[in-house]
Amino acid sequence: MFDPDPTIRLRHWLGGMEAVAESVWKRVQDRMLKAILLVGAAGALAAGWLIELQPGEVRPMLLLFNLFCALLVIFIGATEIPRDRSTRNIQFFLSKPLSRGQYVTGKFVGVLVIAESIFLAYAVCFLAAAAARGQGAGDTVLMDCGRLALQLATVTGLVVGLSAFLPELAATILSFAIFLLSFVVFLIPPLTQLLIPAWLRPIFLTLYYPLPNLQHFLWVTDATHGILFLLTTATYTAAYCVGALMIAELFLRRRDLF
Repeated sequence: MFDPDPTIRLRHWLGGMEAVAESVWKRVQDRMLKAILLVGAAGALAAGWLIELQPGEVRPMLLLFNLFCALLVIFIGATEIPRDRSTRNIQFFLSKPLSRGQYVTGKFVGVLVIAESIFLAYAVCFLAAAAARGQGAGDTVLMDCGRLALQLATVTGLVVGLSAFLPELAATILSFAIFLLSFVVFLIPPLTQLLIPAWLRPIFLTLYYPLPNLQHFLWVTDATHGILFLLTTATYTAAYCVGALMIAELFLRRRDLF
């Protein structure tokens, strides 16, 4: 029965989304993932304690942690929805009073929480060990961590969105290819002007906007402009993730999943 109270409807929507996210956490909570978390955190702790950090050397380590977590997002996120389709688990979820929007968002949240937790654990262990030795991390380290966390959210939105359209292997390969391309996508506009005839440029430029531009998450900023960059990347991330999940939901809504 439809309940007009928006608070109750919101709690119901969040509850359904959380149930889907929990299914992701249960599925990947095996020994391998725990080993990745514990061994990686121990390695980050040892690196922070042993490496003599020079100014600017904290950032490359954070980028390394971020890259590892992004690859983890691709290999976990690209398999979630295709696996549910192949095992018909998706019918189990959607046979309940659960919308396709709740299902897709739950998958997104489940994968994202795993990636962000591992990235946070690695970063905290590394920075804590470095601070224990009296090595300062710099004024922009929190901004860098925030923007790299937003980058992981963008990658998660891309991967979960693609997994709604493609089989498991195809979603993994295409997600990885787009992830690599996303670091050089800013070159598309100038290259089209140099190399592509004018009548073909609109076709190539349309590729520029759906692809995530992950390069701007890595720009070096000072503390003064860091908040502005954080706000702009947060806006970009939110718009990209909402767009990707809405398209995935519409695609699943148009498919006969039963």
